[in-house]
This record gives sequence, C-alpha cells and structure tokens, in this order.
Amino acid sequence: MHMVESLPKLERLSLENLITCETVSNFQVVPMPHLHHLIIVTLRAPINLQSSNLPRTQLISLRLQGLHNVSSLVKLCPSLSKLVLVLDSELGETLPQPPVVVRHKHVKVLSLWFKKDSSSQFVEEIKAMKKVLDILEFPSLVTFSVRCSKRPLISHCKAGLAIVDKFIQRSSCTLTRFDSHNICIFDCLDIFTTILYYPPQHI
Repeated sequence: MHMVESLPKLERLSLENLITCETVSNFQVVPMPHLHHLIIVTLRAPINLQSSNLPRTQLISLRLQGLHNVSSLVKLCPSLSKLVLVLDSELGETLPQPPVVVRHKHVKVLSLWFKKDSSSQFVEEIKAMKKVLDILEFPSLVTFSVRCSKRPLISHCKAGLAIVDKFIQRSSCTLTRFDSHNICIFDCLDIFTTILYYPPQHI
C-alpha cells in the first residue's frame, strides 16, 4: 500500500462520533499545510488536542461538541477566529478547576447551538453555556449567533441571554452582527438592546 506523505489541498477536517480520545491523540497525521477548519465531536472522552499531531496553530475555525476542555483548546489555537460550540450538559464537565479565564484576541465569531428539545434539557445546556462563557473573553468579537432546535420558553431565553450579556460586557467587545434562530427578540428586547449597545473599552 502506498503511504500518503502529504495532504496539501485539505482545508477542512471533520472527526465525528468518536468513542475515545485516543482516536485523536494517537492520530498520526501527515502534513496538512492548508488545514484551517476542524470539527471534533466526541461521545465518551475529552480530546487532548495538544498531544495529537493535528496542526492546531494554523486553525482559524473550530467546532466542538461533547466532552471538551473548551478553554484549553481555544488557548492552543492562536490563529482561531471562529468558534462554534454545540451545547450539551457534558460540555462544561472537563473544564479546569479552579477555572482559569482565557482571553483570546483573535476570535471574531462565536456561535452557540442548542440542540435539545425538552425544557429540562435546555436548562442543562444553559448551565453548560454559563460554565464555558464564564472562563472565556473575546475582545475582538464582532459576530455572535445563537441557534435553537426548538423555541425556548421566555424565561429560559432571558436566562441564557443574561449570561451572554455578562460575557459580552466582560470581553469589552462591540458586536456588529447578532444572529438568532428560533428565538423571538421581542420576548427579550431589553436584553438584546443592551447586548448590542456596548462600546469597546480595550482590546
């Protein structure tokens, strides 16, 4: 069998439905000089991107779902400009203790996906979102998007947006775009207005 020595044209890589972290940490990767977009979905174990051979320093887009130490992965990707988090109750379970805030100056786009349908599951995803956003700061953030598979209760929507509001304020960023899917902005117009108002303080 001929061994591939390089993947010079590969730009996107998706690793989904992984069972163990060894799938990635033991992934012997050939050179991928143009890989800029990575998707990692795990089911049972967190990913140690640092011990893998994936070219993390050149990644500009990262999408995560499952057990991940999000703050650590963000820190390991200095060129990252877009982060997508598919929220579930497990997402915040592998964060360092005590929490360490990671401030990334290049992330410009943050997208949160709520995938559960039931009210109780949505509450768990909000808790996971809070754990993650409490230890992240993106001063250059300009685009924020929230996607829900089903329209949440107004009380849940307000609780989630209040967390986002604190994150935006702490990051000292000014949004130029806010996208929402299955969220009625008229139910939470006061919070939406506040989120979009903040002027930049420092970068």
